[in-house]
Amino acid sequence: MKLTRILHTKLTKYEEIIKSAQSVLSVAPQVLNKFKEDGKKTLLVKLDELNGRNPILKEGPQILSKYKKEKKKSFLLKLVQVNKWYIRTIGIEKVQEAQLKVNSIQDDLIVIQTNRRELQKKLDDIRVNRDKIHDEMVKVDKNVNFEQYINLRNQETEILKIMQSLTQTYTDYDRKEKEMFTALTSAIRDSNEQQRLQMEYTKYIGPVMSIIASLLTFIYGTLRKEELKKYVENILLDLRGHIQTKDLDMAQAFRRQEEQLKLLANQKFVLPASAEPKIAEVPRQSDNSSFWKYLTIALGILLFFRS
Repeated sequence: MKLTRILHTKLTKYEEIIKSAQSVLSVAPQVLNKFKEDGKKTLLVKLDELNGRNPILKEGPQILSKYKKEKKKSFLLKLVQVNKWYIRTIGIEKVQEAQLKVNSIQDDLIVIQTNRRELQKKLDDIRVNRDKIHDEMVKVDKNVNFEQYINLRNQETEILKIMQSLTQTYTDYDRKEKEMFTALTSAIRDSNEQQRLQMEYTKYIGPVMSIIASLLTFIYGTLRKEELKKYVENILLDLRGHIQTKDLDMAQAFRRQEEQLKLLANQKFVLPASAEPKIAEVPRQSDNSSFWKYLTIALGILLFFRS
């Protein structure tokens, strides 16, 4: 009976300890959150103090944004350089240069043609004026209106001089237009030739580059697989060692528990030697006492295993 009372008191104490621990654990998250909030507040206050003391920390966001912009610019410049290298390697650069040459010659030719047309219009107008003056000269009599005839003759002479200069300019424009036509034809031919060469070059270089890329990807894949294989092997070795050590620890713990249980069983169920003569003297009382002793021991063992 004493053993049951002792075990009952111990169990009540353990239950009280568990309840107090559960109450503390239920309050723990709130306390932790409050502690975190207090820490954040103190950290922000310290940062504000440092920002007020140190001007470099105030300029920190500006410096960071400037650094990001410069980094972005450098990245874009690298992309442009890579694109230029790719265009130069494939041969598109020469094709683009030939196309630009064709476009520039075409623009010059359009300008010369417009100038020539304007000059042709001026020449037509001057010819019309010359014809009018010539008709008036035919109508005027030299002997009667000599001065008018001289004025018309001078006007005709000026018009002829202007026509001569404009005709010379017109011939120059015509010559330049022919030269531009010839240059445009040759530029178009060169552009077509460059496009043909670029297509042949890409036709041959495409499979070569694809083969090189496939080889590089295969090499990278094999190296990556080897690295992953080594990494997995190392992890498995670590796990095996950990599992072996854990199994050994568990086996040792089970052995210790078995030994402790055996010792407890021997201590609980073995009667002392001093009780044997009492059993011989008073058999009924000894039987009853041994029965109650065994019962209390069994209850104690059950309570022990439940705890």
